[in-house]
Amino acid sequence: MARIRTTKPEIFWSEDLAACDDTAMVTFQGLLAQADDSGRFLAHPAISAGVAWPLRTEHTLAHVARDLDQMETVGTFRRRQGGAA
Repeated sequence: MARIRTTKPEIFWSEDLAACDDTAMVTFQGLLAQADDSGRFLAHPAISAGVAWPLRTEHTLAHVARDLDQMETVGTFRRRQGGAA
């Protein structure tokens, strides 16, 4: 199923994202583009790295894990366990 995701200008005014590193903001945008219609995505560092940083191998799984932790800390997403997607 094709989906179009756009970044709204307000993302650059987000105080939550401003509290994160620049790389976390890029990771957020990459995951936002891949999220389903309910905003869900798999928050696994290896999957997230492949989605948001496929050609930037210098941004390692550890970096992506840190990005996800930062985004969760500021409240841009919540991790949930189990259940159907």
